[in-house]
Amino acid sequence: MERTGHPLLSARTFLLALILSLSALGIGCGKKLSFLSLSESALSDYFVVSNANTKDIALFDPNGNYVRQLFRLPAGSSESIYGLHQFGNYLYFVVDGVDRVLRVDLTEPDAPAENYISDTALSGNLRGLTGNSLGELLIVESNNVEKFDSNRIRVTSGWPKALQTTGTGIAMMDDGGFVQCSTGTDVVRAYTSAGVQTATASSGIGGTTDVVDCSYSPETGRVLALFSGTTDTLRVYDSSSLATVDFNFSNTAILGTPKAAAFTTDGSVLAADGTSQRVYKIDAQGNFAGPITSVGIDNPNDLVVLR
Repeated sequence: MERTGHPLLSARTFLLALILSLSALGIGCGKKLSFLSLSESALSDYFVVSNANTKDIALFDPNGNYVRQLFRLPAGSSESIYGLHQFGNYLYFVVDGVDRVLRVDLTEPDAPAENYISDTALSGNLRGLTGNSLGELLIVESNNVEKFDSNRIRVTSGWPKALQTTGTGIAMMDDGGFVQCSTGTDVVRAYTSAGVQTATASSGIGGTTDVVDCSYSPETGRVLALFSGTTDTLRVYDSSSLATVDFNFSNTAILGTPKAAAFTTDGSVLAADGTSQRVYKIDAQGNFAGPITSVGIDNPNDLVVLR
């Protein structure tokens, strides 16, 4: 006569085997399984957009598919979300209103946003945000650039720097320097880590002087500037010397209200438009490569490509 195991004993045996298997893989009871979250390396070429109308931050995969909402201001809020910056598995962002910097863990879908910096010295118009490998942050505030160290303490020795009027974008470079742009001074400029200017460039395009955003490619060393006006133009320079233009892209039927742009890891550019409410891809040679989003964009303020 065939013998069958007791059902309760079989269930316990199976559960024990499962626990031992997970333990062998280094997965304990206090750690979420990997398929419930994204690893930092898996985020490469995902991109994030902050939206003015919906007052939220949206995450997209490299193909432009909407993944999830990372953060949203309360309904009826008069505040706005602007600059975005990635450091490790965290996304840092500025809120203009009750001025502050928050951060959220990109790898955990349900992670709440953390209030990272609140300082009474931040009282102007917060816009661009960037940081270096030490965890220090630079924040564009009206006509100044503020600096906070990795302990969230405001640096007052030599900072803030009054570099441009009505500052917009800012991006860190590999050597610790940075590029910044503005709609007041109407230039994109490169600076050393101490804020000493090393290069400057303007559009040279009639009726198109505002520089609404600028960015840097750590893979190629290129710099981009997004000029807004009657002939909206995305310009890519071959380096931070800003002396040689690799290409200009201008098509007002596509980029009718350019708001933000950033490099992907292959040297292409993603540009967010406030008229069509889409993100478009321009390849590394300056050719139009099509729209890659159709949902999740609502009057974008900033865009960052993750690495």
